[in-house]
Amino acid sequence: MLQHDLRHAVRWLRANPGFTSAALAVLALGIGAATATFTVLHAVVLRPLPFNEPDRIVRIWSSPSGRDLPFFSVSAPDVADWAEQTRTLALVAPYDRQRGVTLRGTGDPEQVMATHVSRQLFELLGVEPARGRWFTEAEDRPGADARVALISHGLWQRRFGGRDDVIGHYLQLDDGRWTIVGVMPPGFAIPNNPAEIWTPLQLLVDPARRSARYLRVLARLRDGITIEQATTELAGIAGTLAREYPGSNATWGVTVRPLTETVVSDTMRRALFIVAGAVGLVLLIACANVASLLLSRATTRSREMAVRMALGATRAALVRQMLVESLVLAAAGGALGVLLAMWTLDALGALALTTIPRADEIGLRPLVMLFALAVTACSAAVFGVMPALGATRVRAEALRTRDSGSERGASRARDVLVIGEVALAMILLVAAGVMTRSFLKLQQRDLGFDPGHLLIVQVAPPPDATPVVFYDGLIAKLAALPGVSSVAGGSSLPFAGPNTANGFEIEGRTFRPGETPDTDFRLVTPGYFRTLNVPLLRGRAITNADVGQSSTIVVSAAFARRFFSGDALGRRVRFTDQPWMTIVGIAGDVRYFGADDPRDEVRPMMYLPYGKRPAPLTIALRTSTPPATLTAAVRSAITSVAQGQPLERLDTMDDVLAETRGPQRFNTTVLAGFAWIALVLAAAGLWGLIAHGVARRTHEIGVRVALGAAPGEVLRMIAGRGVALALVGIAVGLFASAAMTGILQRVLFDTSAADPATFALIALVFLAVAVTASVVPARRALRINPVEALRWE
Repeated sequence: MLQHDLRHAVRWLRANPGFTSAALAVLALGIGAATATFTVLHAVVLRPLPFNEPDRIVRIWSSPSGRDLPFFSVSAPDVADWAEQTRTLALVAPYDRQRGVTLRGTGDPEQVMATHVSRQLFELLGVEPARGRWFTEAEDRPGADARVALISHGLWQRRFGGRDDVIGHYLQLDDGRWTIVGVMPPGFAIPNNPAEIWTPLQLLVDPARRSARYLRVLARLRDGITIEQATTELAGIAGTLAREYPGSNATWGVTVRPLTETVVSDTMRRALFIVAGAVGLVLLIACANVASLLLSRATTRSREMAVRMALGATRAALVRQMLVESLVLAAAGGALGVLLAMWTLDALGALALTTIPRADEIGLRPLVMLFALAVTACSAAVFGVMPALGATRVRAEALRTRDSGSERGASRARDVLVIGEVALAMILLVAAGVMTRSFLKLQQRDLGFDPGHLLIVQVAPPPDATPVVFYDGLIAKLAALPGVSSVAGGSSLPFAGPNTANGFEIEGRTFRPGETPDTDFRLVTPGYFRTLNVPLLRGRAITNADVGQSSTIVVSAAFARRFFSGDALGRRVRFTDQPWMTIVGIAGDVRYFGADDPRDEVRPMMYLPYGKRPAPLTIALRTSTPPATLTAAVRSAITSVAQGQPLERLDTMDDVLAETRGPQRFNTTVLAGFAWIALVLAAAGLWGLIAHGVARRTHEIGVRVALGAAPGEVLRMIAGRGVALALVGIAVGLFASAAMTGILQRVLFDTSAADPATFALIALVFLAVAVTASVVPARRALRINPVEALRWE
């Protein structure tokens, strides 16, 4: 009987190509969107990190009390004390921040990322090398003469052709040769540390350097230990260290977070779950649309069902048959949806690759395919049960009359479905509206500098070059290029490098142990503020006369406000055990972190003349022409100055900003896309409702027109029903959106989730769409010939 029902379902669907095509298109949209979104959610949030028991791995920071930055690197003595005194942590593994190194030898010189790691780190993560071995304890001992390295699978393939005898070969880096002792598995990376070369940390614990905080730390919880217990214990150890070493630890505590939270932030998790919820609403709208189509078809099949029951068919058999039809329809729509998801994932992957963590892991996996199957089955149940029950609830009069109670019930059901579609679409449109408004405000935010016509260049000095001389020559060479109006360098440009901070002293003030103020700082060359178009509020900028000497600095307005109530000119500050520096200028505040990060509004900044300390520079070029047109000339100029050195970076500042705003752009784009799909589906539902009503009321309309009804009256009668249903759906959607503002507010920037202007605009737009979707099919009623309509029977 099942085979018979399947054959009948296929024949029936083939015999109704218009209905089948419309239903398959709607289902493919809903199931495809749901599958693609779940694929992203699974890869980024739900899929465990590729380590052994990743839920027991935590990240630990030093945390200064009473300051706006709770996440600081850790000093070597603190790490050693934590590892020695803890009873809740099984392993504690420090490692250094990644750094750029030049890899020479086979092939052209290449800039790659390398990092120093402790040997415990690989054991903590539970990852074995694909080839070779880890570091030995002797190789990781402080002062050991062991220049060994592990390399990534990608570097092994790229530079060594995947050769089997790579173990024992050498890496020629800036600081000499390193012997390869292992190759890590494909895809291995320390979270938030994208290196391709790992060398022994050889950590030297110097008690005199307890204030030197530069290490990153991962730890593994012991069996049965919670993160709360570990946090409590480490806080107690930090308190003990504060009493023993008040000069360096008096106000320092610890912050412990699960590793998964450091890879994917809470904001990103919330945003992705909001997107997943949005696509769930789209799927519900799609199911409601198909259910409405099936209800429309069910009313036309009432006589067919009555005949079948009169010939002896049971209601259960008829329900089973219609459910099989729904299942076949859902299966075909699910197959098309998976194909659509595969195509959509390419676009989503390209959009997310540089903006969403773990985006490289996005792909159709077995669990995702099971999800698609489950969605298909649920869709069949959702849109198939109601029409099946309604179509088989027939009486004998269905053989004689066109209208029946079943049709009246189906009509009420379609009304409810349309109202639900409109309400769900309104929720999505309002969410997309406030997200778009938030993203536009983010783009319009004042960054403190002018990112337009700015080109970013990064190249390391040759091994035998003096950094100051090299960068002076490079800046002079680039400044001479046609179309370049100004060139300068900084140890880290806005959004284009790591942050650097340090404690400092203020002349004439004393602070209690552990309460020394701290500031971010940058090393800059003359012309830095002019090149970035940073306003100089008071005093003067860094000049050529300041380079290499240690008596003058420029500070930001936030620095002047926080430490000198705005009157900072002429005051003197210094880093510990360094000469005093006089403040000669106050520059405007610049946002160096994410544009939506409030920290840069309060963090003070100190600008030191380049040459005081050795540091790699990032060069900024202010151009009078579009910066992309100068890339070839810039490459040529760099090659003439830095022969044999790989170009680490050559980007426009607009591209850099686009990357930093990527997560917000991704969330807004995807949510807006689903919202517009929902709008189209809801409009299609209204259109179908009115069109079906016109078709079913042809006789009635003909009688009205024959009796003299005016065209406007007929149009209002037909379209008014759709507009009334849309108004109810809009009201329900607005109420639901207002109730859900708390969910959205956490992912918005400088925008209220209950923004009245957005609510009103979306309601008006939807009302206009609803009126159009109702009026256009209703106009068909005006073209009905009364004579033909009266011959309907």
